[in-house]
Amino acid sequence: MRGQLRNIPDVGEDKHIYVNIYSGSADNSGPTGEPLVLEDTGFVNDSNKLIITGGFVSTGIYSCSFALTASSKPLGKIFDVWFTGSANHSTTTQFFTGSITPKFDKAPASNVYPQYVTKITNLKPSYNRNEQARFRVFARPRNYSPTIYTVARTEVEGNIIPSASYEIIRAIDNHTIINNSTGSSTYHTYLSYDVSGSYFDLNMSMLEPGYMYSIKLAYNVSDGWREQEDIFNFRVEDN
Repeated sequence: MRGQLRNIPDVGEDKHIYVNIYSGSADNSGPTGEPLVLEDTGFVNDSNKLIITGGFVSTGIYSCSFALTASSKPLGKIFDVWFTGSANHSTTTQFFTGSITPKFDKAPASNVYPQYVTKITNLKPSYNRNEQARFRVFARPRNYSPTIYTVARTEVEGNIIPSASYEIIRAIDNHTIINNSTGSSTYHTYLSYDVSGSYFDLNMSMLEPGYMYSIKLAYNVSDGWREQEDIFNFRVEDN
């Protein structure tokens, strides 16, 4: 709301928010027809498996989980419609309609693990020790070769790495301040992701001011964790 994250008043933190998934119109400009039937993953609460129960993540951020079985003619785009009220649609208020373009995996001809070029797009040279910072992570294949269109696109589409983790190191002595959680079940350093890509939040009060710190990232690709070559540096200041 006006550039700031805010809770939906009718939902807040403790009320259900629901989601329907629709196929697109002929030109995929919007949802059409009836909601699609979903797989029962534990969050689909309707007997006809049409409605997903979403949840509160943090201020102004809501999430849902679902699985959709591909047909012989996979959909090129699906639409997520978020609403609240009653799950049977007797009284509902719609809040948001998004779109999702499914990606289809193909079996590779060889077992070569993918390599990525990574960038933290909003990295600042320094942060205040009282700051809660959000780091936006952009990744693309190292040997990326974009298709050339008649009309050039200024934005390069990044890859979301479903399993990615960060660690924080003090640069002066290479001392690890925050270990990545790749070997544990706590997931405390795993990256989250939304429609804009991958990200993680870091409370700067955990770091001693006056030092340079480094961010290292690891991606779980090809059945193993692989530390990325790119390292990102920032300082923490008192003011």
